[in-house]
Amino acid sequence: MDDQLSHNDPDLELARQIGDLLEHGQSLESVDDPLIRELAAYRKRQHRSLAREPIDSETLWNRIHQATTRSGPAPAARIFSMPAVRWAAAAAILVAALSGILYLQFLQEPQLVAESASAVETVQLPDGSEVTLRPHSRLFSVSETDDQLLYQLSGEGYFEVITDPSRTFAVAAGRGRVDVLGTRFTVSSWGNRTQVFLEEGTVRFEGSSKTDALVLEPGQAAVLNQYQANPVLTEGSASEFTDWLRNELVFENRSAKRIFDEIEQHFGITISAPQNVTEMYLSGSLSLEDREKTLAYLGQTLDGRFRQTGERSYAFITNRE
Repeated sequence: MDDQLSHNDPDLELARQIGDLLEHGQSLESVDDPLIRELAAYRKRQHRSLAREPIDSETLWNRIHQATTRSGPAPAARIFSMPAVRWAAAAAILVAALSGILYLQFLQEPQLVAESASAVETVQLPDGSEVTLRPHSRLFSVSETDDQLLYQLSGEGYFEVITDPSRTFAVAAGRGRVDVLGTRFTVSSWGNRTQVFLEEGTVRFEGSSKTDALVLEPGQAAVLNQYQANPVLTEGSASEFTDWLRNELVFENRSAKRIFDEIEQHFGITISAPQNVTEMYLSGSLSLEDREKTLAYLGQTLDGRFRQTGERSYAFITNRE
């Protein structure tokens, strides 16, 4: 058939992206596609009226269909690359709409539960669980049902979850998702990777493939980077994953790039450095009490210094320059 999609068809790839993000409770706003932008614009136009009345999935889909096929400038129906080619994306969105997920993503904004500025913040959630947020982190409530609480994390957090066998507690971060019943664990999404460390209890950490999810045991950690479909176990002591709770940074044979990533998250800054510096491996610890002192000490260790290039940006300069 002329409208069948090849393996490298951009429309099939769009459908796959939509399915992956929806499956993990993550926002579709990151997808750079005209169809998604049109739906996002539709959400902004309709959000207020929809928030005041209950919406079932059939009514929701009818409204989206009407909004994207009426006459006017650049309707979504005219964005399609060719007739019937975007059936994969349309099918994915239709399934999502009929299951209520599209309503969650586009018409019901995730609600900000807590955020931290330059200091650690601890908040108690409605079910009694507690989360401690690393500086410059944000926690959103995505959905709350009888059998599941789903949150979305940006940055890093330490979770102490109340045991409730009747309901799953889940956290989406980066490209991964963590499902728990009652436990203590950390989740981070900085540095283009999602990392989980389990202190107590049991968690299930999954990427884009649920079949290859990891069930962690206390003391274990796993990581999912931007190039992986599934998380893998990683080495590290408990002190390295919970160090920020004590306002310090502990690292054992870690690349300078990873250390920079963590400092960027903790202080809300950006750091640039030559590749030969970022590829150096270090062991030790740093106090995180003061940004300038932290950077000064790290600069000395790397035989250089950090020069401030903007309000919240720094560049590493070697002593040879």
